[in-house]
Amino acid sequence: MEPQIFNQNELNSRFALRVNQDQDRLALARLLQDDELTVSEPFSPHGLHEYRGQVTVRGEAVDLKFHHKGQSRGGGLSALRSGPSTSPEIVRLLRQIIVRNAKSADLGITASRPPFDRQPSRLGIRVGAGRTSGGASGKGKPYQLTVGYLGEQHFVNFLAQEASELEVEWLNQEREQGLPYDVRVGGRLAVDVKATQTERDHVLLTPAERLFRETWGLHHAIALVTLRTDPTAPPAAVDLYTGPSLTRTTLAQLRFLLAGLPPVPGGFESAVAPSSEATGEPFNSSPVDLFQLYPLFKPGTYRSGEGQDILSFSSDGSWSRKSPSVNRSGRYAMVGRQIHLQDHTFLQGAAEERLFAGRTHTHWVLTDVHGAAYYSDEVGNVSID
Repeated sequence: MEPQIFNQNELNSRFALRVNQDQDRLALARLLQDDELTVSEPFSPHGLHEYRGQVTVRGEAVDLKFHHKGQSRGGGLSALRSGPSTSPEIVRLLRQIIVRNAKSADLGITASRPPFDRQPSRLGIRVGAGRTSGGASGKGKPYQLTVGYLGEQHFVNFLAQEASELEVEWLNQEREQGLPYDVRVGGRLAVDVKATQTERDHVLLTPAERLFRETWGLHHAIALVTLRTDPTAPPAAVDLYTGPSLTRTTLAQLRFLLAGLPPVPGGFESAVAPSSEATGEPFNSSPVDLFQLYPLFKPGTYRSGEGQDILSFSSDGSWSRKSPSVNRSGRYAMVGRQIHLQDHTFLQGAAEERLFAGRTHTHWVLTDVHGAAYYSDEVGNVSID
């Protein structure tokens, strides 16, 4: 059976299809425009009431059939089906993409948002400007009636009822703090709470929220609270997502995760300060604090795989590079998993190089944009904890 992505009359167009096929192809392609999707076979008419084509989504080829009402009934869009082997997660993603793109005023297509069924087993992330939760939702309303506040309240109540032994700190209970997360659990997990009333395939993070997540790794989680029509009523669902791939986590898994997380000396705020949500500027933080609190990278000497290029990092924020042809130095800073190298040899610090920091089972590793790696154990002065 072919999955119905949109049922009869859930898709509508102000124009009739098959009058101008070039217009049809353009409109359908724009309806599906997304970073995670490419149109691998352009859409063309089939039978009396279909447009068929193929898209590639997350590496999966998906056949799609757009249904329309035919010339005798106005010719507008009415439904969408996909191939029988399409996974539920891809169906959900396609639906969300089309709903977003149908909001374009010049596209001439509307798409009905389906009622909530269930949230995905894995949650994607998109980055955009502006505050996406907390007190900024619902201008003119008392703070305690905003969608962001109610979502956080439902999440805190859920933990109090289902896992009362956990230590829970609700940071925004009295007022919005402007931090990139809303609730601390067990003193070791920072949870960003997102409220919604529909199925989601992703959540929207501000640049500051994404930076915090990249910096704190396993210490960060997202709670997706699905509100009912009356947002003050008990929610339809509360889902917690943890780990690099944001996988839905049960309470038993949450307890296991908290037991294995290292403590956070000084708290999360000792490494970052609230950022400006208006500008999206990254947090002000010193490299030393980040090294002590969440060791994505440690100062020391790193040698290239060929052994000819040596990078040295000091805990005071300075760096130097020596090779047969290069002798450079400057200041550096951590931004998420990136190390930004500012070069003293260029006026006004105009030149900046970026390295990606990580670790294998046995090495601290730095990788530049060309894929050259530097391994600390080549010189033996940096150890893995």
